[in-house]
Amino acid sequence: MKAITAVAAIFLISGCSQKNPDRELVGSFWTAALAHDVATLQEIIMPPEYARMFASDTGMRFTFEDFEVLASEGDAVNVRFSRFCYPDSVAPTILATTGDGKKVDVKASIRAITKALADVETTRKYCYDFADQVLQGFINGKPWRFHHLDRQNYDFGTYKQESLKLVADACPDKYCLMLKTPGILIDNLDLAGEGGNLGNEQNLTIHTPPGDNLFVTTGSYRVTKTASGKTRLEISFRESEENYLNGYAEF
Repeated sequence: MKAITAVAAIFLISGCSQKNPDRELVGSFWTAALAHDVATLQEIIMPPEYARMFASDTGMRFTFEDFEVLASEGDAVNVRFSRFCYPDSVAPTILATTGDGKKVDVKASIRAITKALADVETTRKYCYDFADQVLQGFINGKPWRFHHLDRQNYDFGTYKQESLKLVADACPDKYCLMLKTPGILIDNLDLAGEGGNLGNEQNLTIHTPPGDNLFVTTGSYRVTKTASGKTRLEISFRESEENYLNGYAEF
């Protein structure tokens, strides 16, 4: 699903009675990363300034739900990552030897886990269930309910682009530019197919005027036709306690 994205995780280190410094270092790294413990990360990663990437206010999230530190192999330690609705995946956490001892090479490790998790297929076509209701929930901590789809066509000369946005209120102007409430951009969904699960290629954007965008890459969507020929788009995602929607929009 995108470059690593966050949910709470359970730390598991599988059974070896003999301590292994490399495995312990990797276990400490993932524990601190999930806890947004920047101070600890600064001591065990290189370069240390990358610790800021894991701060709670940066938006970095992890899509795996738990992990297990496995065997070390040279300058790497294998880690098994478990994610909801995906088979387990194993990826190395890369270590580097510095003047202060071994550290976790953050850039190399992120590349490795991103590569390992990127192309894994889900175990279900729609991982998240759909509620039989008009699309609704909370956006930015406030109630949100689908009102209509705003469709705009833009001509940039060399190419044309259609913009589709699910909005919760009537637009006060022709191009919906003065709308102050958030909308859901669906430019990256395949509305000609049956839908599936969100990820790096197919995703939603929560757009809050004037220019704040939050990308949603965890969730499911389904596309069908109603008896009257309308498109019925069902969406189910929970980005956080403040941002989640479930239900259908017809247009």
